[in-house]
Amino acid sequence: MAEHILLAEDDAGLRMSLTFVLKNKGYRITQAVDGGEALELLAELRGRGEDVDAVITDIQMPGMNGMELIRRLKQEGTGLPVIVITGHGDKEMLIELLRLGCDDYLSKPFEPDEVLQKVHEVLEKKRRSQKMREQEKHDLRNANLRLDREVQAYRRDLKDLRGEMAQAVRTYSELMNVDRQAYCVGLEYRLRPYRDLGGDYLGICNTPDGCDILVADVAGHDLAASYQTVLIKGQFDENCRTRRDPETFFHTLNRELRVQGNEERMVTALFLRLDLKQRRARVVSAGHPRLLVRRFEHGTAESLAASGSVLGIMSDVEFGAVDLDIDSRDRFYLYTDGLLNANSVDGPTGEKRVLGERGLLRALDIFSDLPLSEQVQSVWRFARSFCRYRQSDDMLLVGVEVP
Repeated sequence: MAEHILLAEDDAGLRMSLTFVLKNKGYRITQAVDGGEALELLAELRGRGEDVDAVITDIQMPGMNGMELIRRLKQEGTGLPVIVITGHGDKEMLIELLRLGCDDYLSKPFEPDEVLQKVHEVLEKKRRSQKMREQEKHDLRNANLRLDREVQAYRRDLKDLRGEMAQAVRTYSELMNVDRQAYCVGLEYRLRPYRDLGGDYLGICNTPDGCDILVADVAGHDLAASYQTVLIKGQFDENCRTRRDPETFFHTLNRELRVQGNEERMVTALFLRLDLKQRRARVVSAGHPRLLVRRFEHGTAESLAASGSVLGIMSDVEFGAVDLDIDSRDRFYLYTDGLLNANSVDGPTGEKRVLGERGLLRALDIFSDLPLSEQVQSVWRFARSFCRYRQSDDMLLVGVEVP
């Protein structure tokens, strides 16, 4: 369809001449004698669904002049390109016209070719602008489609991740659900992960001579920590079947953590083997906080030094062992560093207080006359209260009593 131009010109001769020149080039022309009629015709044409592609207007006209017409077109946001006809070489007027959004101007007198050239230029500029806008819309639609596909993919991944997290939480909960009555020693424990998933592990199994107890602490509180905990359980269960000594178990576990771990992740652990027939205990540490022992005949608790390398980081590791005699009703306390690191801030002084090994020993002594289950529960409440129930890591406390 031919491009449509609205011409506003009060001089009938000039209006007819411009109409002839433009129609001869294939343009459709609608004529108006001033700005007011031009606006009325524009509204009428739009009402019939007819587009106008450009406006040519004189400046000096009775009724609404060209300057006011341009202002009104700008206010209505038509976006129509405008060519102004003026017989005055007023520079300030030209500046004002350009400020109002005039695209070009014709100074009287002018030649037909000049009119056609100006019209061609403003319409070509409009076509390029429309093409650019259409391309932008096309690109935006494509970008929105890509974004929508990515969002859908992220939602599926998030759903899968949530499923994995829920499964991991269930697995960890089942992993740490230890039957206190199923073993040949007295057993009581308390566990509280920092988040839903934890890196603390407690394993215990009966042996022909007594029992093996393992406490481990995997760095982190994410899915990877949970997977490492499952790996440790699998290795401990296998060791309960094969009955390897604690040092060999730690060497094997260290190798598996390094091979199967997706990233280097530090693990500390403490292995307590109780031989109830020989009345002996063997303690082996892999960089873990020290075992606490309460001899029944002495009544107070003390720490037992046992050193060793952490697991999962280095291939060259060593583990020292400590052997000791045991008697009936002796108690052993295993825990993770989240318990030692329980802390609070003193309100008046602003001083940070940390429970530490010393505070834990003191709590054990305070409640030493209680049965094992009540003692562990009381010490646990003491530690939780000490940090005002705002822990900074997984917390685990295990009490074991020789029958």
